[in-house]
Amino acid sequence: MTPPPALSAAEPQLEPNRSDSKINRDLLAPMEGVSLGYFLLLGTTILAVTAAALTWIYQIYIGLGIAGYTHPMFWGVYIVTFVFWVGIAHAGTLISAILYLFRA
Repeated sequence: MTPPPALSAAEPQLEPNRSDSKINRDLLAPMEGVSLGYFLLLGTTILAVTAAALTWIYQIYIGLGIAGYTHPMFWGVYIVTFVFWVGIAHAGTLISAILYLFRA
């Protein structure tokens, strides 16, 4: 049997005295405390969800006419957005398949 090859300089090596608690502390450090950016993002998200809920309630009250449903054209906004997102998903699958085929 031949001995295993020696580690090259490009391969990362762990520090021998690094304990599990130090690793956990380093990995969980970004989760400690919150910044102003977090609260701005949280506020924006709450505002967007509230606007979506109010729009949905308005649509329930007024009817589907606000979404583009009229007598000769019943497909409206919802089917257009559905087809758009299905197309995006198919494009992502196609790109992934091409990258896999070419081993990129």
